[in-house]
Order: sequence, then C-alpha cells, then structure tokens
Amino acid sequence: MPEDERGPESEAETPTPWQGRARWVTRLGALAAITVLALVLFAYRDTLLGTAPPQEGGPADEPSVAGPRAAVPESPPEEPPSAPESEPEERTEEVTEPEDELAPLPTIETPQVQPNGSTAVAPPPADVDVSEPEPEPAEPEEAAEPEPVETEPAPDDDAVDWSAREITGPVPRANILVSLKHRGLVLRSHAAIVRAYRDVAVAEEPGGKARRGDDRSPVGRYRVCARERDAAGRPVLAVSYPSTEDAQQALDAGRIDRETFQAIRAAHQASTCPPWDTPLGGGILITDGREEGRTTRGGVALRADEMEELWTAVRVGTPILFLDR
Repeated sequence: MPEDERGPESEAETPTPWQGRARWVTRLGALAAITVLALVLFAYRDTLLGTAPPQEGGPADEPSVAGPRAAVPESPPEEPPSAPESEPEERTEEVTEPEDELAPLPTIETPQVQPNGSTAVAPPPADVDVSEPEPEPAEPEEAAEPEPVETEPAPDDDAVDWSAREITGPVPRANILVSLKHRGLVLRSHAAIVRAYRDVAVAEEPGGKARRGDDRSPVGRYRVCARERDAAGRPVLAVSYPSTEDAQQALDAGRIDRETFQAIRAAHQASTCPPWDTPLGGGILITDGREEGRTTRGGVALRADEMEELWTAVRVGTPILFLDR
C-alpha cells in the first residue's frame, strides 16, 4: 500500500502520551463543570421554581423575580382561610347557645314569643313581652274608676228638681239671668232653673248703661269678675261692665279714646274686672240690701238670705245675661 494511506492509521493507533493526557483533562473539566452546574441548580431549585418560602434576609431574595410573583398570591389565600375559619366558629357558638335557651320558651308563654326569640337576643325580649301584658289589664281598671265620678255632677242635669235641693256649694255650669223689666234674677244650671229670685232691686231708669253717672243697669252679656265680702262681711259679686263690646261701641262713637279701649280689652283678656274710672262708668255689683229699697244706681240687690245663697252657688267667671225685658 502506498505510504500516505498507512500514515494516519498508524498515528491513530498509537497516540502520543500528551494527547491521552489532554483527553482526560478535557473529560475531567467537563465532568467538574457539569457537577458544579448540578450543585448550583440544586441549591437554587426553589428560587428558580418559585416555591421557596421568603427568607429572613439575604442576597438570594433580591435577584429573584419569580419569587415575589409567587409570594403575592400565596399570602392572600393564607389570610382569608384564617379569618373565615374563626368567624364561623364564633357564629355557630352564638347560634347554638340561644337555641338551648329558647327550647323551654314555648312551655312558658304563648307561641307569639317564639318569633321574637329566633334571634340571638331572644331571651331578654321574651321576658319583656311576657311582663308587659300584665300591667295592661290594670290600666283599663284604673281608667274605669273615674267613670262613676262623672255621674256625680248629676245635679246639673236639666231634669233635676233643684227646688228640693239645698245649695251648699258651687252649682255645676251655673249662669245668671237678670230681667230688668220684670225685676227678677234666675240662677240656672245650664238650662235648668236652680233658684228664681223675684222682686229684686234694679235701676229705676230703663235702657242700658252707656256712661258714668247715668244710674242705669247694663244690658248684654257679662261675667262675675270678682267674688268677695266687703268690710262688713256682706257677700258681693262684681259685674264685668263695661264689656269689650261696650268699649268698641264707645270708641266708634268717640266717647272714649283708643288707650281706654285697650285698657278695657286687656282686662277682659286677663279675666279681671275692667277699669271703673272711665267715661263709661263701672262698679256694677250684685249685693244684698233689697230690704232698703226697690231701686239701685245700676246694680242688683237681693235679700240677705237670697244673696248668701247666690254667693255660695257661683264662682268668678260665671256668665251673667242682663235683659231689658
């Protein structure tokens, strides 16, 4: 064979010592690199895979990019389970405890308490609902007690025969009617006649009072504005003349000024006697003294026993109607 074909085979079959050593060194270097790479991968496997728990500190946490992304979803799932797990336990305890307490409720009271007892605060309202109906029956009983009291003022009934009754106190719904023409005074309870006093003394001049010193009795609606006894102990009833209507008529006619009108109106609004020192006059009284004569200077005079009876029957504010007939 030619020499050039044989040369390579002889060189391959018989490598030099340096070539054999180089091959082993190459193989050992590759094996060492693979080993180091395997150790590195094994050491950082959790970080690379994103499953490693966060460490307290160190440089390994900073370069990891996958770590924070994996750690963010892991922390929220851990917190929600802990919170709901504790809350249901507390709720179940609150629900189960009232159920044990509500068990005997149907045997204590009516079933109406059960809907209220379904909540966790059921036992306290149940006690209140049971105790509240107890005073309710007592209230009608107390309200029923005053009913018989309303029948006590039976004397003010129009059908009552007052002629047979003795007046020892105020007459219910008392009012006074004075007839100037017939010289009579009637004490009534609403519309029922209680007493009729005849031949009383009134003013001699006919017509209604219009000014001071005319010695006439007023005509119209008035009231008892004062009830007292004089220095001698004699009973006296004062008449609320002039009235607001009298003052208005006098103001329109120019007999009094507006200041006087306002003073008279203010007295009536305060339920007191109006001023008697005005141009309209005043001081109209119902007194005794009928025995002394049949005429007065504008007031009304009864006999002593009649006046005592009338004074006992009426109070301040009793309406008085003067009629010129």
